[in-house]
Amino acid sequence: ACDGRGPRWPAALDRRWARRRVQDGLGGRLRWVEVGSAVPDETARALAVARAPDVWECSHVGGDRFAANIVCLPEGVSYGRVEPDQAAHLLAEHRAGLIDLAHYRGRSCLPPLVQAADLFARQHLGERRIDGITVLATEPGPEGTVAVLMQQRGGDAVEVVVRRERVPVAVQLTCHVPDMSRPPDGCRCAAR
Repeated sequence: ACDGRGPRWPAALDRRWARRRVQDGLGGRLRWVEVGSAVPDETARALAVARAPDVWECSHVGGDRFAANIVCLPEGVSYGRVEPDQAAHLLAEHRAGLIDLAHYRGRSCLPPLVQAADLFARQHLGERRIDGITVLATEPGPEGTVAVLMQQRGGDAVEVVVRRERVPVAVQLTCHVPDMSRPPDGCRCAAR
């Protein structure tokens, strides 16, 4: 549930960075084995050393090199660019009900533009509690904008206007394709 009141069986999915995978369910743990390579997943190893409970390695979760590499269930909170030495602390904070805003990529229960508004509102208000922001309303506006009205738990309401924009600079989108290209779009947010 997007309100953070879903079933309490916390689990974290650690994304494997690989081109080809074969599923191998051993000992009740879902493991993805990279075909043609013996490169270990450093984040999964760091979490195992830290004895983080309920961590499963999984395949691609979408988004190329900007994608999340840790997805926390049942809240559907995604974190990206989490380094192995940061993962155990990030998961401990998440299990304590706090979002790491520096790595936060959004929640799977929210559409992409609302995820951008959620991150902006959390940064604007300094809100790290998983259940600290509620989306009250969304309203499409002119020129590809959407207005998102959000309420901070026990605090202020904020309206965030998100504009979808074409990214002006070409970048390398995937690790395996050296050509530069433009991402399909980006977002610009402003509080109102």
